[in-house]
Formats: sequence, C-alpha cells, structure tokens
Amino acid sequence: MSEPPTTFDAEESTWGALHVYVPGEDRLERVRQAVERCYATVGLKRIPWSDPTQAISELLPAFTQLEMNPSRELGPDEVFVLPEAQEPWVGVLSRAHEWSSPGGNPLGKELSRDFDVFSIVCANKKYAEYTLYKGGELTHLSFLGPQCPAVEAGVDVKGFDPNYFEDKDPMIPVPDLVKWAMAPCRFVTLAGPDMRGHRDAFDARTLNDYTPEQFLIFR
Repeated sequence: MSEPPTTFDAEESTWGALHVYVPGEDRLERVRQAVERCYATVGLKRIPWSDPTQAISELLPAFTQLEMNPSRELGPDEVFVLPEAQEPWVGVLSRAHEWSSPGGNPLGKELSRDFDVFSIVCANKKYAEYTLYKGGELTHLSFLGPQCPAVEAGVDVKGFDPNYFEDKDPMIPVPDLVKWAMAPCRFVTLAGPDMRGHRDAFDARTLNDYTPEQFLIFR
C-alpha cells in the first residue's frame, strides 16, 4: 500500500471510519479522551484535513446516521468524533490509516481496549476492509473491493474477484464479493438509505441474523 496523501484533496484518498459502542453518559467526551490517549500511546501519525467541510461532503454521503456538526465535533487534527443517530454509538472518522495487512487498524484496536469497535478502512474511495475489535483484539475481518490489503498481499479471499470494479462505480459495494461467516456479536454495520427495513441495524441481534445483502449496502 502506497504512502497515504497528506491532504484530503489529494488525488488519492484513504480514510478510516470507526463505529464505537459506548453505553452510558458523556459518550462523545469519553471517546474524544480515548482517541487522544490512543494517539499518545500508539504514536499514530497525524494527517490533517485540508478542508473539513470538503471532507464531510466527500466522505459522508454513505454515513447517513451520523448527525454532523463539524464546528462542534472536530477532534484532534484529522479525527472527527461524531454522534450517531442510533445511540449508544459514536462515530470516529479519521485520516489515520497506519494499518498493516490485514486487519491492522491501530486506532480501532487501541480504542477497543475501552469500547467495542467496528472499523471500516477505505482505500482510493473504495470500501476495502471491515474489522471488529473487542478487548484490544481483532475478532473478525472481511474484505470488499480491489484495494483491500489482503488482496494486494496475495491472500485468497473466497468469492472475491479483484477485477470486478474495473468497469463499475467503485463506490457501490457488491454483497456477493464477501461471504460472511461471523460469530455471534452485537455489531451490524451502517444503516444506509437502501437498507430498506434495516435502518435500526445497530441492536443486540447477531451478525448471523443478517444476510450479506442486508449487511453490505451502504448507499
């Protein structure tokens, strides 16, 4: 994976989104403090946004459940800490992607020492890698898109065609590229406008209760 851009408006953009499960009060402040601590502990490289307003307009059409207020919710440097419409989740949108192949989002992993975390890493505006972290450990990893690090590393991902996106809109996830085999947990992913009856997806059901079609539609 090439070195990520230093500004958002670079031709190539890579970013990470974390969905942090935070029951109780003061969710945003607790996550902000945890993010600051993680940066100090893990030594993450700070990559500033060149234009936060542009970042929001470019990156967040799929994040319809995030209630955006960037003037109030900006975190340290490149990190947005945002309320999600479905409590008790908090969104963390970050330029920090010092992640290794596969499943190595250090911010997500470190945050999971305090909270349960669902992580999405996107390369070149193509959804690439989905991970679940609990207790500082990676508990599940799946892939979508030709930019995912496992494919670049030569890992055989069942059902994945690395050439699938050549003549297609790279922002449209394709459910049949990923075969989910997840152990029960309380995480499900983004409830985008095409989720139809599943906009209440953040709940206590297990991932095994959802089909790939229900789980992977983001727009």
